[in-house]
Amino acid sequence: MTAPAGREARLIAALGLAQRAGKAVGGETAVREALAKGKGKLLLLAADAATARVEGAKALAAEKNVPCLIGLAKETMGRAVGKGERAVLLICDGAFAKMAAAALEGEESSFEKQSGK
Repeated sequence: MTAPAGREARLIAALGLAQRAGKAVGGETAVREALAKGKGKLLLLAADAATARVEGAKALAAEKNVPCLIGLAKETMGRAVGKGERAVLLICDGAFAKMAAAALEGEESSFEKQSGK
């Protein structure tokens, strides 16, 4: 599921805030390292990412019980955090993860159900 227009703007804002706070990690290698260290709260996959490129991060997120959602296009996700295209983006803070999940799924997101928050 990708974000509808109004939700997309809220997701972009949440990702930008997380990046400025130092709570977002982008790029496949950096995301895998952060997940391996147990730093992840929510993994966002680009809606247009090639499945093979994100499978490793997705599997590691599942192993670490980190919820995974499909978000924006690679270009938009990268622009939201002031970088180039990003196929994967890891939010490392519960509050920012909750904001991003709410933007994608609505007020009662599956992230909240999974994380018990």
